[in-house]
Amino acid sequence: MTTAAQVKAVVKPLLERNPDLALVGRLVVLKPVRHLLRGIYLDWSSAKELFTPAFAVTPLCEPDKHFHFTYGRRLARGYWNVHDPATSQEMCKAIESEALPLLRPVETLDQFVEYVANPEIWGPSDDHPLTSAIIHAAHGDFEASLRACDKVVRSNHYISFMPQEYGSVIHLLRPLIVAGDRRGLSRLFHRWEGIAVRVNKVEHLWQETAFPFEIASDHAYAQRQ
Repeated sequence: MTTAAQVKAVVKPLLERNPDLALVGRLVVLKPVRHLLRGIYLDWSSAKELFTPAFAVTPLCEPDKHFHFTYGRRLARGYWNVHDPATSQEMCKAIESEALPLLRPVETLDQFVEYVANPEIWGPSDDHPLTSAIIHAAHGDFEASLRACDKVVRSNHYISFMPQEYGSVIHLLRPLIVAGDRRGLSRLFHRWEGIAVRVNKVEHLWQETAFPFEIASDHAYAQRQ
């Protein structure tokens, strides 16, 4: 296993050239962190000297609190020998050419949907109804969110391998959508985000931001005054 010191040394040139990056453990994070955690995880292989970097975007308002690779992929070259300075430099350049151009434009939930639609990443977001239910609700499209929730229930696809996420969406999120409880949704989403930033140790990079459905609700209230 590569050490934290090795990770820090390897990515030092990358961080120096890109001030919008920060290192948190083995994760190179793009700043700022709002509703999305964008990063490159410097994974290791069974061989001590080899890195296998992968990049992804993870919505922080998901019940799955950890940075994951559902919406991402590994660099084209699988393994990088960190004991070879030239190879380490090549890895940093590969991150700059392969990962950052895809990650940097993804700053909002709308842009996340566009990013996910890339067939190299996933495909249409509705192909993943668990995430779709959350993203639609965050946007304030409660009808689409409810359809995605019901699709999750009908498929029973997530019960066995993602039981916590399944339960959170069906038993916590769905009742709030059915009730049209915007305050409840606001509390739930901000609570999920708060837990996620603590779990991933990015509190110092997080900028807590209103969700689109909260902004739309405030605008509608102001118009009625």
